Amino acid sequence: MRRYLLIEEFTCQECHGSGWVQHPLWARYWEANPGGGLTVEEDQTWFREQGEYTPPHLIPEEEPCVECEGAGKIRREVDLVTALVAIGLLYAVPITPLVGEERPASVYVTAQQISAAIAAAVTSIKSYRELSAAYVAQTVWGRVQQPHLPLHSESGQDAWNAFQDALLERTP
Repeated sequence: MRRYLLIEEFTCQECHGSGWVQHPLWARYWEANPGGGLTVEEDQTWFREQGEYTPPHLIPEEEPCVECEGAGKIRREVDLVTALVAIGLLYAVPITPLVGEERPASVYVTAQQISAAIAAAVTSIKSYRELSAAYVAQTVWGRVQQPHLPLHSESGQDAWNAFQDALLERTP
C-alpha cells in the first residue's frame, strides 16, 4: 500500500518562533519578586534556597525551547488527507453510528460531494418533512465545519441524517 506524506512546518507556539523560553525557575523568581531590584547577594540567596545556584553564576534566564528544540519552527510528516483537510480542500464529515448497521466513523469528501449530497438530502427529506434547501444546506455546512456542536432541533437532526445517508450512498 502506498502512503503519501507531506512536511508540515509551523511556528512553535511555545516560544512563538524565537527558539527560546524562560527558565521555569526564573518565572517563579519574577512572580516572587515582581519589582525586581534585589541585590546580587539576595538573588543568589533566593536561587540557593531553590537548590539552583552554582557559584559564581545564576542559571540562565532563557533556555532552548523543548517543543521545537530551539529551532523556532516545528516540522513533522503528515499524510496527504490530513494536509488536504487542514487547507480546506477536503472535509472530514463525522458519521453517526446506527444500531445494527456498520458505518465509518467519518468520511473525507470534497465540497462538491457535500453539495451533491445536500441536494439529494433535500429531495429525500421533502417526502416526509417540509424543510427548505437553504435550511438543510445551512445545517449541514454548520455541522461539517463544527462537528462538535450538537444539533438542537428535530428538523436539524432530520436534515443531518438525510445528508449522511445521501453522502454514504455517493462515497466509495
